[in-house]
Amino acid sequence: FARHFAKKGHHALRFERRADWLDATREPEALGSLLLGFRDDVRRGIDRWSALAPVDGEDLGLFGVSMGAMSGTLVAAAEPRLRRRMLVLGGGPLHEVLCTARDTEINLFRRDLSKRLGIEEAALVPMFREALEGLDPLEHAPALDPANSLVVSARFDRVVRYPYQTRLWEALGRPQRVTLPCGHYSA
Repeated sequence: FARHFAKKGHHALRFERRADWLDATREPEALGSLLLGFRDDVRRGIDRWSALAPVDGEDLGLFGVSMGAMSGTLVAAAEPRLRRRMLVLGGGPLHEVLCTARDTEINLFRRDLSKRLGIEEAALVPMFREALEGLDPLEHAPALDPANSLVVSARFDRVVRYPYQTRLWEALGRPQRVTLPCGHYSA
């Protein structure tokens, strides 16, 4: 997407997570630290980029897909320079998304983490909730202006299920929304 935006004449900063988000060797509490690190990385990136090429604040936006949409909600709520946002396949609450997703990588993460901790997968729900307390996209979404947001959902998504996508859309104040008749990866 960043390359596409650049080809269309837009400046684009592309951010990736510093570490593997789904690492079962890490303690569940690390999920919150990783989210905060991502938020801070984006803010520092905007600071550096703005110092090199000052831009009109009306022109800064955020485009996030899946985890990028969920963490992007947190970033946009903390970064007033991001005046527009397009959130694709995001949802909340994040701890429930992690525990209900049907995706090979997430399934393995939950299986391996519960095995390492010696607990049932169901016991991960409160651990994830605690690890992500204060960082959930649903908590931060109301800070964003729905008039400057666009949400793209996938009706048959098995990774970020449609009810969770709808909850984020509602928390955002029901901005314009496009719902595609497909799944997570086919969207």
